[in-house]
Amino acid sequence: MRSGILAWLGGVVLFQQLAELPSVFLLVFSPLVIIGLWRIHTAFFRVLVWAVGGFLWSLGYAYLTLPITLDNALLDRNIVVEGSIASLAEKQSDITRFEFEVSHLISPVTAKIPKRLRLRWRNTTKLLLPGDQWRLTIRLKSPQGFSNPASFDQEAWLIQKGIGASGYVKPDAATALLGSHPWEYPLQSLRQHVRDRLDSVLVGKVSGRVVVALVLGIQSTLDSSDWQTLRATGTSHLLAISGLHISLIAGLVFWLVGTLWRRSAGLTLWIAAPRAAAIAACLAAVSYSALAGFSIPTQRACWMLAVVFVAIFFNYRIKPSYLLAFALWLILLSDPLAVMAIGFWLSFGAVSIILFVSMGRHRAARSIWQEMTGMQLAICLGLIPLLIVLFEQVPMYAPLVNLFAVPYVTFVVLPLSLLGTLLLGLVPVLGQVVLHAATGLIDGLWWLLHWAASLPFAMITIPAVNLLAVFVAVIGLMLLGLPPGLPRRWLAVFALIPMLLPKSDRPDWGDAYFTLLDVGQGLAAVVQTHNHLLVFDTGPKYSDRFNTGTAVIAPFLRHYGYDRIDYLIISHGDNDHSGGMQGIVENFAITQVSSSVPEKFEQLLAVRCQQGQHWEWEGVNFTVLHPPAAAYTAVTKENDLSCVLRVSRGTQHILLTGDIESRAESALIRDSLTQLPAQILVAPHHGSRTSSTVEFIQAVRPDYVLFATGKHNRHHFPNTSVVARYQAAGAMTYDTASAGAIRFWLRAGVLLEPPQRYRVEMQRYWRQP
Repeated sequence: MRSGILAWLGGVVLFQQLAELPSVFLLVFSPLVIIGLWRIHTAFFRVLVWAVGGFLWSLGYAYLTLPITLDNALLDRNIVVEGSIASLAEKQSDITRFEFEVSHLISPVTAKIPKRLRLRWRNTTKLLLPGDQWRLTIRLKSPQGFSNPASFDQEAWLIQKGIGASGYVKPDAATALLGSHPWEYPLQSLRQHVRDRLDSVLVGKVSGRVVVALVLGIQSTLDSSDWQTLRATGTSHLLAISGLHISLIAGLVFWLVGTLWRRSAGLTLWIAAPRAAAIAACLAAVSYSALAGFSIPTQRACWMLAVVFVAIFFNYRIKPSYLLAFALWLILLSDPLAVMAIGFWLSFGAVSIILFVSMGRHRAARSIWQEMTGMQLAICLGLIPLLIVLFEQVPMYAPLVNLFAVPYVTFVVLPLSLLGTLLLGLVPVLGQVVLHAATGLIDGLWWLLHWAASLPFAMITIPAVNLLAVFVAVIGLMLLGLPPGLPRRWLAVFALIPMLLPKSDRPDWGDAYFTLLDVGQGLAAVVQTHNHLLVFDTGPKYSDRFNTGTAVIAPFLRHYGYDRIDYLIISHGDNDHSGGMQGIVENFAITQVSSSVPEKFEQLLAVRCQQGQHWEWEGVNFTVLHPPAAAYTAVTKENDLSCVLRVSRGTQHILLTGDIESRAESALIRDSLTQLPAQILVAPHHGSRTSSTVEFIQAVRPDYVLFATGKHNRHHFPNTSVVARYQAAGAMTYDTASAGAIRFWLRAGVLLEPPQRYRVEMQRYWRQP
């Protein structure tokens, strides 16, 4: 059965890699295929049956549960809907985000709209509560995130939550609160009440945000510096309500109820203590999961614990590995999309490691602290290959930090936080005392985490890891985890070396990689040579807690093994070109910075970009064509002062133009006509109609024109007439909104090949093509 369930998992994982949904008619013939395979009594074909079953189950689940596609008639227009707020509102700065369940589409009446939406409302003072019924005027777009190597897959996250579109509220005369029906969303209403009580006691405290995360699973209140500290110390899992927290609460309830139950002869005659304890523990696990909003990790934990407690209730003696396998199968049956979540692999990986290192152990009695130390070390080491594959980073001090932090949080902070929350509703004064005690303990832990995160080599990056090397490392770790007695077991340490020596993905001497990243409505580009790295613009800052320097550029550069930027050019000061600077500065050392607005980056000793600046890296030439020195006093429009960079490798050229408009284009034709021809052109000003004049296009004569744009952006970039103008000149046009990251390889002696388009290469059935 265990091998069969693993095969089912393989079928589910395989299905999630499909670029488009197979025909639903496969489900009609699937019983015949399964029956035919099952009649062949060989182990191989039985396992194959399970794999086919997982694949077909995922197919049926997809057809039944995928949100309907947003009707194109609803794009880029006002829509009036009625419905209910279906989640807790998340307020960040001046933006409030919430999930909205549509009951009626008022206008236009003939279009199709997904049932569940994720909306944002800017500068609202209205109190948005679960169950409130609203009539709203909104604008929607299909769910789409950034599509780059190593970027967070927001589309997969939204599809797991059943969200079919996202957008924003446009308050107008139609906007109205129609009523409040909190009983329609009792769970979310209860969570809102608890959160309000907690906020009133813990307002403004970092430790208070941690308590809210531990009790309700709300992590949106934590800022980027908080998460950076948690990642650097390998303690992010402590604030994600999952198997660790729920198992603790269930275990405490199981022990407490079992102990008290045995003291009553009457109760034990009615139902045995272990059975009563199992029921109570299940109820406690479900209750805590409900308080956390039944998030996907809590659902996984509930399924796993349900299997364990059902076995206890019916007095089944089942091997732990069978229990784990059956729990895995139940989760895959209830939600095949779970395999898309990183937490799925981390939680099952951790439990598998615990079972493996406990297997066949017959050792002398040891203290609980010795057992915990050994188990914590095994988990941290055993998860290293998975962390490298998923994050390409390893927190070096995680084993030591978690050795203290895990028992500290799970046995002290978490029980106090839950007890204080419970007492707030019974004895408010006592509840406040307990919660303040919890926050005081968290303050002490936070100081320790900050200190550990500031140590040298707190986080090491292992980029572009070879999967074969990871497999060898897993085998080596399994050998190290075997019971003592295996001769020369320590030699398995050498199996880890290939994984820690990642493959190099740098261009050869004289070659270059050019990547235009997908940062939404903004610009960020990367040029890689054999030994150097240039970043041109950093994309936008969307809020105080989110910028594309942190979310897109940093993961991309780490993916290729960079910890330093040799040259950073900020073409001009607009947010969509410079907003990600903070994320770059926080993550990388920078050797040199230039910009048309160097005064904005004085702390980085930035200098002016100026016509005539030139340098060479490993046979690749870089030349600044604009602005000339005189332009800084003569030109008043900041867009026309954008730095323009030409990158050349032999006869292959790239032209990066920032946001220049027609006036600057004319200046380039006048001053640098012979240097304008380029095979690759990043279109000026994202394809605005104020740029890309006919004369400029004729001077550049590009083969490929790239538009750095966001999907359904409010500026309607690129302008259709501009795109037609380039296409009429014989150029191939691509935009980051539909192509994702666009990557060219400039090679000596080889004609320029069409680019790699990350969204096309990583197309999945739940994404719009």
